[in-house]
Amino acid sequence: MSYQQIPLIHSSEEQFVYKFLSRYGEYAHYKTDTEREVTVFPTCTTPLEHLVEENWGVKSREHYCGNFRQVRQISRLCDGTPVYLFAKGPERRFTTSNTALERGRVWWGGPRSGEKYVVLSDRVVEEAVLWEAVFLLELHEQNIRAEIPQAVVEYQGRKEVIVQGIPTDYTVRSAPDQPSYEETRDKIAGLGIIPSDDYSCNLVSDTQGYNHIIDVNRWVWKPHTDDFSARLFAAVQRAVTKRKT
Repeated sequence: MSYQQIPLIHSSEEQFVYKFLSRYGEYAHYKTDTEREVTVFPTCTTPLEHLVEENWGVKSREHYCGNFRQVRQISRLCDGTPVYLFAKGPERRFTTSNTALERGRVWWGGPRSGEKYVVLSDRVVEEAVLWEAVFLLELHEQNIRAEIPQAVVEYQGRKEVIVQGIPTDYTVRSAPDQPSYEETRDKIAGLGIIPSDDYSCNLVSDTQGYNHIIDVNRWVWKPHTDDFSARLFAAVQRAVTKRKT
């Protein structure tokens, strides 16, 4: 497979988030001969070849582990090389609940919520992947342990963020110098970032007993994400209205 480094061409709507991404350093943009586009972040420690689906083993391609969105664990390449990566798409199912929408919530509550959902394929939905990368890069910049983004891969209009997996050992005691949940929460709040829910359920403990934040896809960073949130809300409302007519 060949990889050609090319200039990044993005939509006018995505201009702001890509400009925001550049705050964290230079990133390279590649196109493969299979038409995949790979934007590699400065935090990437993974070879370019490991980021492309054609090089993943079949079992890795089929290993889904997301509850509300497609999350794929990549554990082995086609040549047998062991890897530990996750490919995470955006949420594409959104609530149709009038009560939720009146409160400004677009996220589907899941099968136990009793809410019906509508599936969106708008470009604004794919932009959520870029904002997830922004949140992770900012946490990394602030020395807050979290998933480390490697790249964003786009294929046929759909995006996924590739993150490095966190080796876990739940038998290890919590590291003695680990910041408390309250300290980390306050530090994140001081940045202006708002987790959409209690992220304590999205913590993974590594082999040394340190917690890492995962799954920040529903987070908000005012005022930076205001325009994106408004466009996403409008897209959901349009889809819900169309469904009801």
